[in-house]
Amino acid sequence: MFAFLVVFLLGAVAVSSGMMLTADAGSTYNNPPDPPVITGPTSGKIGVEYTYNITLNDPDGDHMTKLEVDFGNGNLSLYECGCRDPPWLPGTTLQVSHTWEKSGDYVVKARVMDIYWEWSDWGTLQVTMPKYHGMLTFLEKINEWFVSIIGRSIIPF
Repeated sequence: MFAFLVVFLLGAVAVSSGMMLTADAGSTYNNPPDPPVITGPTSGKIGVEYTYNITLNDPDGDHMTKLEVDFGNGNLSLYECGCRDPPWLPGTTLQVSHTWEKSGDYVVKARVMDIYWEWSDWGTLQVTMPKYHGMLTFLEKINEWFVSIIGRSIIPF
């Protein structure tokens, strides 16, 4: 009875500390991947396609198989390694592109899954797509024409 209690208590301590007990002494606990690091433009114009770099890493050195990207406007994209593509190695940088159709503030979020089905936390990047009124666009066009003729801007921006 005492031996059972000691084994039970040791198991409870190991489980509460995040260790996985198995019969194989070489088995270890799988950590989820790190949140992806997202880099790219943080502001721009609506209707223009922007490309973002998403760098993946796993503290255990595990390969990763799925990437989920949320562009903050209801568009969620899932990227998967296919049968022909090997799983992504730690340090891999993937490029994803997106076009916003409405002005506003958005949070681009990404998370990745390793080969042991563990999802990372979300990595984030704040992006702003400002409003451009028709008059401002018209003035920009006049200014571009003026610069091409005279060589200097008439609008200070």
